[in-house]
Amino acid sequence: MGVSILVSARRGEPTARALVGAALTATTVADSRPVVVLLDATAIPPVVDPGAILVVTADDAAALALAASIVPADRVVSVGYSASADLRAESVAVTLDGTTFTAVGATGSHRVRLALVGERHVPAALAGLAAALATGAEASAALDALAAVVAGEPGNLEMIARRGDSAVIGDGYDLTPLSTTEALKTLAEATRDRARSVAVLGDLDLDGETDPVEVREAHDRIGRLVVRLNVDRLIVVGQTARHIHNAAGLEGSWDGESVLVDTLDEAYDLLNETELPADGPETATVLLVKTAASPRLRLLGEALARDTDTNERVTA
Repeated sequence: MGVSILVSARRGEPTARALVGAALTATTVADSRPVVVLLDATAIPPVVDPGAILVVTADDAAALALAASIVPADRVVSVGYSASADLRAESVAVTLDGTTFTAVGATGSHRVRLALVGERHVPAALAGLAAALATGAEASAALDALAAVVAGEPGNLEMIARRGDSAVIGDGYDLTPLSTTEALKTLAEATRDRARSVAVLGDLDLDGETDPVEVREAHDRIGRLVVRLNVDRLIVVGQTARHIHNAAGLEGSWDGESVLVDTLDEAYDLLNETELPADGPETATVLLVKTAASPRLRLLGEALARDTDTNERVTA
């Protein structure tokens, strides 16, 4: 009987499922019990086999408590950044070539290499490795399988195009403040001392929040974060996101570093003229595009990364 996999995650479930599934299905396991991976406590499977192995994030108290109520303690494997985790992630590094970290547990340490870019993917990869180890698999096979996963769901820190050390990264599937913070940190780390960083940001998804003060403050925090992360250029799309631009200026961004435009079409023109000309940028440039209108986001990225000039225009 094969291993049954069920992944419960609030965000990025397809990518999490791809990583966990790769780690498990590429291994020969001695234990055929179902494996449930619980990366948060918001999307709980209605029925869990009492004999299942439950891999749960140690960084979410609610998820840990839920795990304890579902299966016996000896069937729970905790993962995360916490020192108390059975398998924890250390020394995370992000480049345009992928993400690496060390998984440390009772049986030793394992160097994990992912083709996916961004620390966002570390919890799922860690869970996949923990699930494989818990079923008796060899670590080497699971590690090779994790490294072979080259894509998650579209728009989840997706490498839309790359030319040398320049790249366009799209992250439009989730526009929450948390996701935007993650994406900006990924941009900053992947370009540090390597390339020029440019962020194109649009209106945040505040899950129905209508209080104008809360809306302004959420956008304000993102604008200040851009400056604190030393992102070289910020282009804000849409008047509803203008507080990102305003906050960047208040935080210390000087003239030209932050620009407010009305549409993706204007953003395209500006970027094409100043950052990514048709014959290639003078210096390596990495562009993060994080706005709504995902199909247009992809077209924008592909157009900006072409080697030849184009007359295409992308409208918001």
